[in-house]
Amino acid sequence: MGLSQDTIAEKCRFHAETALDLDDTNPVVHAYASMAFGFSPLAEKERGLKHSSIAATLNPNDCELMLLHAWQLAFAGNHEQAIALLRRVSLLNPLGDYMIAECFADTYYMMGDYEKALESYNDQGDAPPQSQAVFAACHAQMGRLDEAHACLLHLYNVKPVGFDVEAFVAAQCITCLREDDRNNWLNGFRRAGVDI
Repeated sequence: MGLSQDTIAEKCRFHAETALDLDDTNPVVHAYASMAFGFSPLAEKERGLKHSSIAATLNPNDCELMLLHAWQLAFAGNHEQAIALLRRVSLLNPLGDYMIAECFADTYYMMGDYEKALESYNDQGDAPPQSQAVFAACHAQMGRLDEAHACLLHLYNVKPVGFDVEAFVAAQCITCLREDDRNNWLNGFRRAGVDI
């Protein structure tokens, strides 16, 4: 049996604050603190954004820190700023990995450009399983329910051990600062057939 959301939140806060107390000049510490605050059940998006900004400022040439900052910007509702930063990350790291594509897809989805969200993975090989949930939501928002259902069926067939579709959907929603973005995700996933 896994940890409760409250326990995960407590552990995230404890470890992030402990690391920051030990060294608040290290960009990697700020990066992990950013994830703990912004992408965990703490759902402290503004604090997550603050620490990703500090990390990117402390080491402005690190593509991974830029990517994290772009993701925080996107889920804070600063979509255009996130896309601009993602384009820079792509130029600096043209061989990037699926994480860049995933951030583009999430950002375009929240912007309501579902076609571009789907196209984000065009240069990638096999997309990771969780991307099928985003694909399903994109297709559903465009009224392509057969494609949406096919994506979910594929996800349920290939999902890694321990991957929970409903938990992934909840995480996508809880990390949004803006209610419009949260509702956009919820509507897409519900239309696709995720039981939430």
